[in-house]
Amino acid sequence: MKGGCNMKNLKKTSFFLVVLLLSALLFGLYGCQPKETKEKTNDQHMFVYENQHESPKDGGRLRLAMTGATTLNPILAENKNNLSVLKLIFDGLFTVAPDRSVEPVLCDHYSVSADGKTYTFYIKEGVSFHNGEPLTAQDVEASLSLLMNSSGVYSGRLACISAWSCDKMSLTVTLSHPVINFTSLMDFPVMSKADINISGDFYVPNGTGRYKVQSNKQNRELYLSVNENYHRPFAPHIPEVVIYRVKDAETAISMLENLQIDMLPSYVVNVYQYTPKRDLSTASITSGRFTFLGINNQFTPLLSEKTRTAMTYAINRKALILDSTVAYVVPTDVPMPPNSAFNTAQEEGVGFDPEFSRRLLMQDGWRDIDADGILEKNIYGEEYKLSFNILVNDDNAIRLKIARNLVDFFREIGIPAAVDAVSFAEYESRIANSAYEVFVGGTTIADNGDISFLLQSDLNPCGIFNERIDELLYSLSIQSGETQKPVLFQEIWDEFRTKTPFAGLYFEEDLLIFDPIMKGEIMPSSSDIFYGVEKWFFDN
Repeated sequence: MKGGCNMKNLKKTSFFLVVLLLSALLFGLYGCQPKETKEKTNDQHMFVYENQHESPKDGGRLRLAMTGATTLNPILAENKNNLSVLKLIFDGLFTVAPDRSVEPVLCDHYSVSADGKTYTFYIKEGVSFHNGEPLTAQDVEASLSLLMNSSGVYSGRLACISAWSCDKMSLTVTLSHPVINFTSLMDFPVMSKADINISGDFYVPNGTGRYKVQSNKQNRELYLSVNENYHRPFAPHIPEVVIYRVKDAETAISMLENLQIDMLPSYVVNVYQYTPKRDLSTASITSGRFTFLGINNQFTPLLSEKTRTAMTYAINRKALILDSTVAYVVPTDVPMPPNSAFNTAQEEGVGFDPEFSRRLLMQDGWRDIDADGILEKNIYGEEYKLSFNILVNDDNAIRLKIARNLVDFFREIGIPAAVDAVSFAEYESRIANSAYEVFVGGTTIADNGDISFLLQSDLNPCGIFNERIDELLYSLSIQSGETQKPVLFQEIWDEFRTKTPFAGLYFEEDLLIFDPIMKGEIMPSSSDIFYGVEKWFFDN
């Protein structure tokens, strides 16, 4: 799934084509290739960065790389790395902070209609592009129009927009349906309307952002300096940036190894195959790539919420992650990363408690009546045994390992399970037709945290029917401010943990990989890897 707008007419299966692979994001904001997550083979020389709060030092030049760039137009950027670099020069109406909260940038304030379908964004007054021209809503409208008709990184992301218009300082956007946290999707770079049709080597980036272009050397190197007229307080320790345009990821990685650039995100470096030749620091970037155990809520032995809850408490997520040898992940029981604005849980949530699982099964009426080692229960006048198959696609080694671990976990609480490994085509078809009992799945939660496709009664793949969750999802989609969103999300998680429609396992994280001389508050976000760049400095 590339987009952040949940489209109700999409087939349910389309949401499960996303399989966890860091390098897949090289091709799009929310990558959609059904590829296999690789095992981490070598992480020596890569160390998690910890801010030691040293006294900052001023000076130096931040050296970056764009890979395979054929344009400097940020809306037409070919990959997420190139877009990230260009965001030093451009601003959006909003940005998404490391904790997934939304912060206004070029938007002064906004209003939302009662039905959640019409947004009016009021543009901040007194903002100028680097060439001195004032920012107006016409610039935002022209940028949005280009985005809606482009095939770049943002392609399809705002497919929920059905119409838009503007006057001098406001932009009105109409949606086909309400969208949760829609403002977080309005982080696209705003260009000057006068520059929209300039193409190729004739275009010199001209934004409203933190740094501005000083020179474009033979279209190979962009030299940036601080935008002294930036519309927000901005006094960085690093006054200059140089951006090298290189042919491919391999060249960029070689430059990082040979001290020619200072950092690369894992959109460029496949960290599951990368063996560094020198010490490097890493900072995690919250990702939406989510792995979970799907439960068929209409499969008779799993109709009861107590039985499903017993299943999730039986899962030792930390042991599962270690044994599966996936790296750079954070365990969670719900479809939202912990320690975020929309999930305040410090760790995975429900935790691991097999004894509690056994008690829940007993309370739910499961007994080994015929002493065959399998729990039985009378449901609607018929006797059912508590056992099931775990569906996985057989071309994904990580999912196969996860499924085998789950078999062991469920055996410990008295539930016999077996791995059902099939081709990806059959896997997809069976999920679409609810022809499964449980499955190991993966998807991507967009930056706006729209989890409707996983939970809403008429959309989800697990046969979930929950009016309370539907009401909360709708309330989220029509919110006109930010203060109630965390409260509503927490109510969803409370209901989720009571009903357990499926079991979250973990989120993958992206990485910012950088030279150890980089110091300061390095806290990249999925929307802006240079979030808080003014607090970075070189310790040399």
